[in-house]
Amino acid sequence: MEIPPTNLKKSYNQLFFPQKESKFNYDSLMTSLNKEDLSCHSCLESLLKKVYLRDQEFRDSLMAIDRKGDEWKSTSFWKKIMLNDEINKEIVKYILINKGYPDTRKMDSKAHDAIWYTLFHNSDREFLTKSLDYLKFAHNDSIISSQDYTLLVDQIYVRCGKKQIYGTYNSFRKSGNGIIFPKISQSIDSINYHRELIGLVKIK
Repeated sequence: MEIPPTNLKKSYNQLFFPQKESKFNYDSLMTSLNKEDLSCHSCLESLLKKVYLRDQEFRDSLMAIDRKGDEWKSTSFWKKIMLNDEINKEIVKYILINKGYPDTRKMDSKAHDAIWYTLFHNSDREFLTKSLDYLKFAHNDSIISSQDYTLLVDQIYVRCGKKQIYGTYNSFRKSGNGIIFPKISQSIDSINYHRELIGLVKIK
């Protein structure tokens, strides 16, 4: 069952495009949002696959450039990546508000990855905070796995200035005195409590 839009649904334009003109209106994927029937399974799948390809478009090349130490090209690629991430954010935001979290279980894996990477690569606190309810429902409906869910929730919490609750963000190092916990984490007891609730093994 797909997640119905929540009471966040005002006018999409009021929520996210307060100005008459959006800088994304001329982007091909953004323009298609006015035409796509979000209830069409194949149309939505195709749209999300394009979002995924946009997310990955320059990232592999950036890694190769970084290894060579080409600062000018690296900066140029980062600007392109940031623009793509911003466009993808608006597309996923539109889908969540108007469709709810789509059931990607019968779609190409790139459709699932499109939403996951869009959230993972974003730092817009308002967008990420509003996405948490959709993620929770998607996990409850088994649309996303516990592993994918906890990774994103911890990422969102930390980026929004909160402490992670599942212990997936950053690795934990062991010392002679036990586990060294990052400052961005709750206590080991609290993390293990939340991990147990969702079916993950405890951190020992």
